[in-house]
Amino acid sequence: NWTLALLEQAFYGTQTHAVRVTGHYTARWKVQTTGIHLWGNHCHFNATMPGPRLYLYRDGRDVALSLWRTKGFQPAEWHGLSFAEFLRTPLDWWETPGQPARGPRVTIAEHWRLHLDSWYNAPDTLFIRYADLLRDPARELACVAEFAALPLRDDSVTTGDYGPQPSGDYRAAKWREVFTAEDLDYFHSIVPAEH
Repeated sequence: NWTLALLEQAFYGTQTHAVRVTGHYTARWKVQTTGIHLWGNHCHFNATMPGPRLYLYRDGRDVALSLWRTKGFQPAEWHGLSFAEFLRTPLDWWETPGQPARGPRVTIAEHWRLHLDSWYNAPDTLFIRYADLLRDPARELACVAEFAALPLRDDSVTTGDYGPQPSGDYRAAKWREVFTAEDLDYFHSIVPAEH
């Protein structure tokens, strides 16, 4: 939600679609953008997706923690799982929680790596780390503007007004508060630290 607000403010000077609520942003992104596609899903890459594209990715450890905390994405019988148990349990969905698993079921660490790997060599795609966007939005927005050949609004850059404040706790590296040494070893056995 914060990323949508950031992009909308920086390129359109509005905040009409990024409202201060939680939930998936695609329900509110109705503007036809020009020059760039904002994919509101968690799909693995396929060549039929038109470009250019932004691929915003988050640390897989934070993704795992976020999904564990979001009980609405889990079957009811999982609600009592500890984080360690959730991390090691094969998911019942494939690309997104609303899509039942097809083929082999994988853990969230395996899923995150498969997803990122599917996008790794995607042509005409700009990769942006969520942590970098939080840390230096002006720099990252300048990269988006150059890549998409879209004019970046001068007023949003000079004032630093990047849309509404986050509606939740949008820090990076929250995983550090929950992962044990064993959880980290397990995660890195699937996703190497340098991946």
